[in-house]
Amino acid sequence: MRVHLTRDLGRFSAIFLFLGETTVDMDFDKHSSTYDEDLEKGLVLSGESASYFANGRVDSVKCYLDSKNQRIESIIEFGCGSGNNIHFLRKYFPQAWICGLDLSSKSMSVCKKRYAADDQISVEEIALHSPPPPVDLVFVNGVFHHIHPEDHGVNLDYIQSSLKPGGLLVIFENNPFNPGARWVMSRIPFDRDAVMVNPFHLLKQITSRNFVGSFLNFFFIFPKILAGLRRFEKRFINLPIGAQYGLFTHKRHN
Repeated sequence: MRVHLTRDLGRFSAIFLFLGETTVDMDFDKHSSTYDEDLEKGLVLSGESASYFANGRVDSVKCYLDSKNQRIESIIEFGCGSGNNIHFLRKYFPQAWICGLDLSSKSMSVCKKRYAADDQISVEEIALHSPPPPVDLVFVNGVFHHIHPEDHGVNLDYIQSSLKPGGLLVIFENNPFNPGARWVMSRIPFDRDAVMVNPFHLLKQITSRNFVGSFLNFFFIFPKILAGLRRFEKRFINLPIGAQYGLFTHKRHN
């Protein structure tokens, strides 16, 4: 069932749809207490925990930045939830200021408590008319499949305004061409009715904006039972067969 809501951000304090309409009635406040448990149950086929995938995503970003000798001093996670990715963003970027943005008040509360001792981490509500100060890196994971496709553009524009010139945007999404990714999403209550995002359509939207150097990489081909084959995964990074993809792009210098 698809529910279309009015474009009034004030009514969205507990809706994980960000800027615009949503495809489903996705109130992440009601999933906040069971989010991690539900996610782990969905991933059981892979043989890995959610932390394995979160670490792999951030590690891929760090490796790319290192290859470009690009220093990161400030990061936004757009759709931080309870902060699972922030743990690894802090691990790989220990000196960076990190801002987690979300709309679920309960998820943000969990995240704030989790990182209360780190004064270089802040957690804020997304506000359409007051984007945060521009940063070096915007990290997005598993957010766009909860946003109505017609509203991808307004969210990309918001993200673009949150980046410094030359800053890096990385969007991770589940790969709709991978049967395993579809099966995992079908098992997770908050993902079951989400609309998977075609990587090539998203890339087209990115390239029509003020971004340059855009490319796709595909990750997580082999489950744990075939872990011995993972050393070959980089050979297939450009083929749409991994369970997730990462879209990497830089904001154009003015």
